[in-house]
Amino acid sequence: MTATAHPPQAMIADYAAGRLSRGMTLAVAAHVSLCRACRDRAARLVTLCGTLFATCAEPVPPSQQCLAATLARLDKPSAPKFRGDLPAPLCGCLAASGALAWLPSGPGISRARLDGFPGEEVALVRAEDGARVPAHRHAGLEATLVLEGGIRDGDRTYCCGDIVFCDQTVEHSPEVAGRKPCLCLVVDAAA
Repeated sequence: MTATAHPPQAMIADYAAGRLSRGMTLAVAAHVSLCRACRDRAARLVTLCGTLFATCAEPVPPSQQCLAATLARLDKPSAPKFRGDLPAPLCGCLAASGALAWLPSGPGISRARLDGFPGEEVALVRAEDGARVPAHRHAGLEATLVLEGGIRDGDRTYCCGDIVFCDQTVEHSPEVAGRKPCLCLVVDAAA
């Protein structure tokens, strides 16, 4: 699988530096786990940031709480796979969220909101073959990561691993592409 739609370079840099919101971090981390090119780009940036930090800063020992929390995480079993081939960052989030409550969101469309993302709406969206979201705009930035199936938005089609960003300047009406249902992770940063 080769993604054709990626986060902008500046967003990958913000992700590598830990400057994205929790929801956008989840979306970018999930995309990075599916896209070798973005994974390599993020790894190079993390290495560069680490090298710069190591040469510019005095070492700071971790606090006792930080050390205890890190050691406790090492003892925890890894999060179980949620279903199918979902990206590991999303599987961990779903395992922590527990059961999902799927609610209808339109004809052939349902959403399950994920908790723990203050100031953002983060949800999985399932859409059946032929489903279409009515034309709309967003108050802020929205990220949509295709996890299964595909979506068509205007003259572009996005498949598994592709991530699409829309803001208040974009009016769109995405629809399911092809004959398979679609599953997406959607992060609305202006919720």
